[in-house]
Amino acid sequence: MNFEFNVAVHLLTFLAKHDDEQFSSKQLATLVCVNPVQLRRVSKPLLEKQFITSTQGQRGGYKANEKTKKVKLSELFQLFQSTKSTRRLYTGNQSSECLIASRVSKVMEKHAQHECEVLTNYYEKFTIEETLHSILEEEKNE
Repeated sequence: MNFEFNVAVHLLTFLAKHDDEQFSSKQLATLVCVNPVQLRRVSKPLLEKQFITSTQGQRGGYKANEKTKKVKLSELFQLFQSTKSTRRLYTGNQSSECLIASRVSKVMEKHAQHECEVLTNYYEKFTIEETLHSILEEEKNE
């Protein structure tokens, strides 16, 4: 799981609970426990996919829409999986004379692709609405 995926789930679940309200990026950043830059980085692809809406200006902000509660976690996982850091993920060097060093990155990349498929299939079962329901049930049980 990566951080942006977690922030997206948190953000959409919060907006789903408060679907009749609008929040500024500063308010949302505080409520979602991130800084405004992180919030904007996550909200941009959510807006592009129309999972939320926003209005510009002094009275502008973010708001849930008719899609928000129906978003599958698998959609968010895939959306933020593709924006992962471009830092080096695998060891080895394909031009190395060492058999292990020259091949390990290809094998690990295949494992990572399979891992992504498994997690996408897992998250396919869950929506933002179900996440909100689970949170509200947890509150009742405390």
